[in-house]
Amino acid sequence: MAKRKNTASAFKWSDQLVLFRYFLNLFGKDSLADLAGKMNSSEYEGFDENQNTYFWGELDLLLMRQGADAKISRDTLREYDERICRYVKKIGEKRGGIKLKYFQYIACLFTEIYLDRYFTDKEAFAADLNAFIEKVKVESFGAIDIEPFTPENMNKLLPLCQKNWRKTRGH
Repeated sequence: MAKRKNTASAFKWSDQLVLFRYFLNLFGKDSLADLAGKMNSSEYEGFDENQNTYFWGELDLLLMRQGADAKISRDTLREYDERICRYVKKIGEKRGGIKLKYFQYIACLFTEIYLDRYFTDKEAFAADLNAFIEKVKVESFGAIDIEPFTPENMNKLLPLCQKNWRKTRGH
């Protein structure tokens, strides 16, 4: 009997991180480098005069350029940024302040998006993720085949985050 070649290994490991790719796709990007762009500069660390991050300003410009094609609203992005700013300030209170690097900010942003979508409407979130998975499966000719998301299997990390996230949202 002939051995079957594992076609999924023909794709880079990062191509198989579908959840990460889903979040990048919200901003119309395919890689972290594409999303980060010039945010990889230390001048983007910190807060502007409105107490938003400079990262937010750059991502907001990106969404403005996308216009009607944007998959996340500018107002929603601002809300996420404001929450991240509150977390960073709270964590940095007794440490003399902290500044996030671009990749730390993006990790916080993607986590915030996940938690917001999960607690707001996890069924719709699962449906959006599954539509994206189907697109990835088609693009990879079936080589990347991820198990569908269900509201029940999307909560693996939530016990760690749930209490603090709900507290910051006033739930």
